[in-house]
Amino acid sequence: MVSLCLPGIEKGNRYKYYLNMNHSENAIKYLSQNPDNIIWSILSANPYAFNLLMENKDLIYWPSFCLNPNPKIIDILLQNPKQIYWYGLSSNSVAIELLLQNKDKINYTYLIDNENAYELIKEYLETQFILHPSLAYYSVKKHNKQTYIQNLCSNKNKKLIQYLYINYPDDLDWFKLSTNSAAIDIILENRDKISYIGLSANTHPKAIELLKQTPCYINWDNFGAHITEYALIAEHKPMLKEWIWSNPIIFDYKAISKYKMDIIKEELIQKTLHPKRIEKWLEQGVDIDDL
Repeated sequence: MVSLCLPGIEKGNRYKYYLNMNHSENAIKYLSQNPDNIIWSILSANPYAFNLLMENKDLIYWPSFCLNPNPKIIDILLQNPKQIYWYGLSSNSVAIELLLQNKDKINYTYLIDNENAYELIKEYLETQFILHPSLAYYSVKKHNKQTYIQNLCSNKNKKLIQYLYINYPDDLDWFKLSTNSAAIDIILENRDKISYIGLSANTHPKAIELLKQTPCYINWDNFGAHITEYALIAEHKPMLKEWIWSNPIIFDYKAISKYKMDIIKEELIQKTLHPKRIEKWLEQGVDIDDL
């Protein structure tokens, strides 16, 4: 079993937290077969766990369920309106239509993370920023708009990121931008501003390729959560921590099998085509072109 050769199992229960975040059908199957590993408050936000959650409705943790990006949650919430936590739902991209129908319930602090809320966020930045009560804990000083913009740098809406880059270039948070796959073009245009700790959490293929070219800058805590090549996991296993349990690759049995077969294939080639073996064949009259 893959779990036996990964970090965390011997260190207590922290690995369970990340395991419940794993967006993999095989991970959910594993949890359903090993319910002692389930943390319902975490699993309730996992889009791959929807069916398992429906089988255990009494165990759903509703504040987390409102964060779940599976579109099927909307019908369940409409059937259970008293269970809607609007602050969490405000951050959920699949809930944008429901939010537009209930603008008075939107929490603009949590809306920061909603990648389908571009127009709402843009309007808010340009018209109502200080007036909204959901931001009351921010001071009314001028720099608070900058704080809001900095937090928006994690939003995965490419159009919003471009809008911020053009209109608020001095207010950007480059650590948050570096983590953001939607900001990859801006990141590559401003390499001197990259945070490599942040970039290590960036899932865009171009970000991963850049990190492979500069491995000394990789933060393995962040990178381990989304590595897509099992060979890298095996090579750097001692550097990986519990975050690896949130990575779907650890339950991708085809990828693991391919990795192991590639090792066997390489070992066979090395032994079969060893110089001494080739020399012996040539002595026995084998034509070099036949090898």
